[in-house]
Amino acid sequence: MGGYYGDCLPAGMCGYFFGAAAHLEAIHRNGLQVKSVHGDFIVSPAQATDDLAQIGPVDLILFCVKTYDTERATQAIKRSLGIAR
Repeated sequence: MGGYYGDCLPAGMCGYFFGAAAHLEAIHRNGLQVKSVHGDFIVSPAQATDDLAQIGPVDLILFCVKTYDTERATQAIKRSLGIAR
């Protein structure tokens, strides 16, 4: 979901994908591969990171994760934004 909607951002908007190490390596190596009922596509190059602090302030975060990754992703985002406890 996140890859699909992230690629649908209007022209001129900068989008970054946030993910875990193994997923990031695959994105950097192969681009972000999206399979959709509207057609499959690859976002390449895709800007991806595991540290939101590297990209600075953001206006919007699309939080699109699998249910079993919700807690881990929430904590990672909080750490990257400097709000973790």
